[in-house]
Amino acid sequence: MTEKVVYILGAGFSAPLGLPVMNDFLERSKDMFAENPETYSYFKDVFSMIKKEFSFVKSYYNNTDLFNIEEILSILEMQENLSNSEIKTKYINYIKDVVNYYTPNIIDTPPTTGDWLGRIFGGKNPIRDYGVFVSCLLNLEYLDHGTRITPDAILKNDIKTLYSVVTVNYDLVIESLCELINKRTHTDPNNKKFLGFLYNSINNSILVNAKLHGSINSEYIIPPTSNKGIQTDEIKSIWSLAYKVISEANHIRIIGYSLPVTDSYVKYLLKSAVINSENLKKIDVICLDNDDTVFKKYNEFITFKNFRFKYANV
Repeated sequence: MTEKVVYILGAGFSAPLGLPVMNDFLERSKDMFAENPETYSYFKDVFSMIKKEFSFVKSYYNNTDLFNIEEILSILEMQENLSNSEIKTKYINYIKDVVNYYTPNIIDTPPTTGDWLGRIFGGKNPIRDYGVFVSCLLNLEYLDHGTRITPDAILKNDIKTLYSVVTVNYDLVIESLCELINKRTHTDPNNKKFLGFLYNSINNSILVNAKLHGSINSEYIIPPTSNKGIQTDEIKSIWSLAYKVISEANHIRIIGYSLPVTDSYVKYLLKSAVINSENLKKIDVICLDNDDTVFKKYNEFITFKNFRFKYANV
């Protein structure tokens, strides 16, 4: 029997590579502006609106986190400021620019000559660790014949586990690592390239990567607010794909996802998918959790007997 595993990835998954999480998104965008005020001049408008609107909110309500971009944008959207297309465009560009700025150039990671794994992913961690993880998702094996610089990349002969990814991240970490594998290995002529991160099976290598909130390299992107706005056909198709792989999963593994309040849609996705789940065996969560807040949220949400929570860095 082939096991099906779905990884659900949050911002904590990419954080070790230097990408911001929602709690420090605003602060790190201010660092960007300080270093490049001309390039990111429109950030002034974003910061000005946040400062103006939230000075009023804080006067009336507690528990308003002015540094959490999810909460900031959700309140502004509820006020209908984001219904203005010009303002909404600024916020979307703001999100894309911040994610782009802090994404490491994985493709330009210099290879090393000390070992064959270093020749693919370079000698610098954690990129190498992420490369190994993505290679496992793709069910790849590497063969080094000792006669040339680059090893062979081949699909395993006996694939016993199929992997899928559902992510709320905008970044291109997984896609870039797939590119790096193609660039730095010889691949089977029958399989050509291992680019299974598109939305279906490619060359017998299956790796669904359903990006629920969109991607910095696409035309659509959903701001991290409570109203996910999944009305367009393209976004619906991705959510439908996520629904399909979650409902078919034998194992759900959640990494670096703190179950934020603004992601109620993701909760409903999980709840609706389990209705058609025939053989879900385990739900595992790995996430940083300094004060047990994340564990409490998951413990209230998941009643499944085979649920495990691990407080740990990715």
